[in-house]
Amino acid sequence: MSKPSSNLFFGTQGERKISKQTKLKFYGIKHNLKKLSNTYPVTRVGYFGKSGKSSKVRVIESKDQFKTAKNFWNILSHGGKITDLPNKHGIKVDFNDGSYGTYRVTTSTKGSPAIDIQLVEVDKIKSQKIHFIKKG
Repeated sequence: MSKPSSNLFFGTQGERKISKQTKLKFYGIKHNLKKLSNTYPVTRVGYFGKSGKSSKVRVIESKDQFKTAKNFWNILSHGGKITDLPNKHGIKVDFNDGSYGTYRVTTSTKGSPAIDIQLVEVDKIKSQKIHFIKKG
């Protein structure tokens, strides 16, 4: 015995029209870095902020270093896969090209959150560690 028809397709004619779907935009680390460089100045050799105590450390000063670091992180991490660091002392964002960044609110420099950026196949901006410090 067969089931009765549901009449779901009753009265349909011709070919189905395929609906236009919204084009999804996926941004990677390169797009995020371009957006960051519009907000935070980049040196001609590819570093954010000023030179720190070490040649590998950069410094960005602001009135509220925690808010500035969070804003920087939000732009940097957009579209990436975010996970906790293994030691639970921060978070990490991974991108499809192998680039990644880490964000730590608490560092060995008291009151100075830090973001570490490790880049793969990015021309104009270099891998770097940035500390955010209180201005003044």
